[in-house]
Amino acid sequence: MKSPILLAILAIHHSNASAESVTVTVSAGKHDRAGVPVFLPLPDPLNRFERFTGERIDNGNTVHVQLASNPKPQLVWMIGQTMKAGESRQYRLSGIAATQDEAPALLMLEQDGKLQAQILGKTVFHYNYKTVPSPFPKEPFYARSGQIHPVFTPSGKMVTDDFAPDHKHQHGIMFAWTNTTFGGKKIDFWNQKKKQGTVENLSVESKGHGNVFCWFQSKHRHMDIRDPDNPKAVLNETWTVRVYHSALPYLFEIESRQTCSTKAPLQINKYHYGGMAIRGSRAWTGGGTYDYLTSEGKNRENGNHSRPHWSSIFGQIDGHWCGTTILGHPENFRFPQPVRLHPKLPYFVFAPLVLGPFKIEPRKEYISRYRYLIHDGKPDAALANALWNDYASPAKVEVTK
Repeated sequence: MKSPILLAILAIHHSNASAESVTVTVSAGKHDRAGVPVFLPLPDPLNRFERFTGERIDNGNTVHVQLASNPKPQLVWMIGQTMKAGESRQYRLSGIAATQDEAPALLMLEQDGKLQAQILGKTVFHYNYKTVPSPFPKEPFYARSGQIHPVFTPSGKMVTDDFAPDHKHQHGIMFAWTNTTFGGKKIDFWNQKKKQGTVENLSVESKGHGNVFCWFQSKHRHMDIRDPDNPKAVLNETWTVRVYHSALPYLFEIESRQTCSTKAPLQINKYHYGGMAIRGSRAWTGGGTYDYLTSEGKNRENGNHSRPHWSSIFGQIDGHWCGTTILGHPENFRFPQPVRLHPKLPYFVFAPLVLGPFKIEPRKEYISRYRYLIHDGKPDAALANALWNDYASPAKVEVTK
């Protein structure tokens, strides 16, 4: 009879012997690549594994590789050292047996109604899946869930705000339509004081950790609350949020998928704001220093309703510059989407409704994708352009052996 130790050794030997690998080539194409994720549909030789490792072939360096399952299984790893335009790089990716490792570099922790994204022990943001009550006792209708706040820079500066006294309905990073028509009647999901509509978290579907990214997926509902005794769901929404292992700046992305909750469409009317929004730091209000910078070089004086590839909101906190740069994906509806850059208050919105009305139709998804750079210092236009080029035109990745 074999001893338990011998059986364990044989099991390890069998798992190692069954490991398989593929060689892949990453081609930079027309753009430089650095500090960005690359993606490869899960190759058939590795499809029975859940854990992976990688090796950069030219220098033998180990590379963290992680499996993403949404929307389809794919392997993800980060390009570290810069790849110049036209260059290529080879990696060997291997499936490995499941083991009990030390804590991964990126965590998605759950506590007190929030998900907390961390990189190497430092908090990137909180996602509020439970309702955050209004801090204004006489105005309880400002309560909200399904928003990301607070958001921190790598040095710990908080660059978002919630329940700002001048606009109590603005909640960190949020998505809400403003001027809509449903069932022949107007609904405003943004301005909660009207008591027509609101947005709420329904559930957290999944979350996870890793050495390449951490993530969560949540369900939201856009509610018609005109009849408080009979609220009705108008839109269902899924957020998929992924935080990548990038420390300078932090890098995360949000994908929103909205579908009709009923057989009736939602009419989005022409208006000057509404959509994916961010409210900037409270330190930037009341005479605080803040500004915008867009991919077209525009700012708070001339950028409103322009159509940039990306836009930054930034200002000073405790005498130090910091901010957020948001990249719009080229597949977004009406890309490049107009931006509402408020000239006196630190918030902006990607607002396709500025160009005219449209409908979200039953059985058709309305998909929005944005990538966020959370940075100390003023926005770096060259870096933002490089990262947008990568977001819009990812590096080519193919199995070569």
